[in-house]
Amino acid sequence: MSGVASFPYIEVEGDPEGIGLSYGKQAMDGIHASLNIYRPVFENMGMTWDAALTRADGFIQQLQRFDADQATELRAIARGAGVKPQEIMAVNARTDIMYGAPEKPTALDDGCTGAIAMPETTADGHLIHGQNWDWRSDCKNSVVIVQRRPRKGPATLNLFEAGTLARCGINEHGIALTANFLHCDHDNDRSDDHVGVPSPFVRRQVLSNHLLADAAEAIMRAPRSFSNNIMLSDAIGIAVNLETTPREFYWLKPTDGLLVHANHFISAAGRARVFDSGLGITADSLYREDRVRDVLEQARGQITVQTMLNAFADDFASPAAVNRPPTSGPGGEESATVATIVMDVSDRSMTVVPTPYSQSEPMTYRLTKNP
Repeated sequence: MSGVASFPYIEVEGDPEGIGLSYGKQAMDGIHASLNIYRPVFENMGMTWDAALTRADGFIQQLQRFDADQATELRAIARGAGVKPQEIMAVNARTDIMYGAPEKPTALDDGCTGAIAMPETTADGHLIHGQNWDWRSDCKNSVVIVQRRPRKGPATLNLFEAGTLARCGINEHGIALTANFLHCDHDNDRSDDHVGVPSPFVRRQVLSNHLLADAAEAIMRAPRSFSNNIMLSDAIGIAVNLETTPREFYWLKPTDGLLVHANHFISAAGRARVFDSGLGITADSLYREDRVRDVLEQARGQITVQTMLNAFADDFASPAAVNRPPTSGPGGEESATVATIVMDVSDRSMTVVPTPYSQSEPMTYRLTKNP
């Protein structure tokens, strides 16, 4: 199965405009790949590209109100890549825009299996946080690793779809974030085209914080369009999982030093209050979580980055496995595990395996703090 050996790595620094311009120029090929991926997706759902861009323009205005610096950066990314700001927004707000298409998306967002190992469970006392990112297999051509050093706020190390402002990552203060697809009946409550802030912009705000409490509050306070599971950790030895819906959020903390989550609600509150419609798309979530947890539990007290990489490489019940090879799914779209990401949060490092189904070698990146 064809994969990729590595993802492009870029560094950007400065004010929002300078960062965006540099990002757009350096990631131009990936940004055009992103546009080539999502343009036909919208069209296959009965929405012309022009209609998608019209909706994207409304989200730009919303972003301006939510976070003006992010809006400035988004426009500068577009200028650097030689595309329209609405096209960059269409990639960031794809889920929100797809919801307005004549044919509703079968799967609203990306799947994932995530895990956090607390210091008491690891070999060196470090906190380790990772995930498998399962999404459209052609996104292997649009991933970029970005080290971002803003003039204001913490430096971050991130894995992005080119053109987006956030996906998963870690900041210099030791705050790390990953996210997983969730879907429930609350997602059907939208009565306005532009309710809620697209998730990449909320995630960016999360990684702008010094403390996990502030990072969690950024999620809790944000107007949310769709359900999403957010896993947060802090190098000082804290972790929390937030199952969020447009209406509510439900929290989970580690059990015996481990926190594992896939693509279904597992909190008692969430299971009692929502209809978990996501399981109709990702039923394998019910055992993927267990498979990862089992590997980590067997290594309790000796867990390393490699242990977590091994857990995410599990191919039990393939192709519906933790490590998913390219497979046709609902709606005929081909999905796969695009990347495995494992962060040694204490060390401020990120190890990435591109297209792990193809036996690619891991590559480790380290965050350089702002001076």
